[in-house]
Amino acid sequence: RLDELQVALQVYEGPVRDLARSTAAADVSATEIYVESTANGVVLSAIADGQYVREVVRTDRWDREGGPISNDVAIETVTTAYPETAALRQPNAFGAGSVQRVTIPHEFGTLRAFVSGGTEQVFVEHQRIDLSTFPDTETVTESGDGFTVTVDRSYGGGPVTVTVRDEETGEPVPNVTVTKSVGDADSVAIGATDDDGVVRTISPVVTYRVTVVDEPRVVVVDGLDPLATPQPAAAEDE
Repeated sequence: RLDELQVALQVYEGPVRDLARSTAAADVSATEIYVESTANGVVLSAIADGQYVREVVRTDRWDREGGPISNDVAIETVTTAYPETAALRQPNAFGAGSVQRVTIPHEFGTLRAFVSGGTEQVFVEHQRIDLSTFPDTETVTESGDGFTVTVDRSYGGGPVTVTVRDEETGEPVPNVTVTKSVGDADSVAIGATDDDGVVRTISPVVTYRVTVVDEPRVVVVDGLDPLATPQPAAAEDE
């Protein structure tokens, strides 16, 4: 009974929500948090401590009155939904009753999925992925005004890495301001590049632009389209 209660309570927790609470309490510095909601769920994501952190909740896949689900069925469900992640390390399940928590700690981060009895589907997903190994990106490069700007774009709500280098030497350029904007909206500062010439942000779900500003020099990378959001394998078949 204690296992069942513990897992049931964890459904209402998550790494991005924890980060939001810590930010609100001023325990950590302010960070950008992405929020997307629909009638059936919500997606939250952020960048923190060198990792991309993501939560997904799908209420349409959660049967609150569902019957018990076994560890083996929950592991099979997660292995089917996330075959590439499950191939990295054997999943382990914990729980009792109508909800099982399946965890896959692997070399690139951690996947934690909650599986519902009744539907036998993943209805909550928590992911942590090291930014240095994040797989779902495509690169766009623009040069001008002495800069070479590389944007590693990803899906809406995913991490975007902007790298600024000297156009002639190829050396990283620190302490230059980078902004992003959508449509006719005002540009929003992402931040200043670090010693590696890098600054990161979260991708919008629509076409956007990134601007590098070091007065009087300006480089604009326009027409950046987000990639398609990867879906669990089971969801693609529905």
